[in-house]
Amino acid sequence: MSTILKADVFFFITGIAVVALSAVFVIVLIYLIRILRDVKDISEDVKHVADQARKGSDALAEDISELRNDVKKRGRSLKEFLNFFQNLFKLNKGRKH
Repeated sequence: MSTILKADVFFFITGIAVVALSAVFVIVLIYLIRILRDVKDISEDVKHVADQARKGSDALAEDISELRNDVKKRGRSLKEFLNFFQNLFKLNKGRKH
């Protein structure tokens, strides 16, 4: 074989390899972009859920704070109210036996 023919065969095979590798690279990039979009959508969903949970926990903390203040104000009457029900259940348990 002459050197020119060898060079032509080399460039032909190299050209096919470059095209094949470029096609594989493009396909990998397409899948990578799809995966990154899914990750972005998932992170936005998680952020939205976390914001809702934070709002819910803030509301719960506010409710507990109000309950605590209410118990402080009316603690004695609440304690009497709970004692009434405890005594009532103790009496009912005693009657069943």
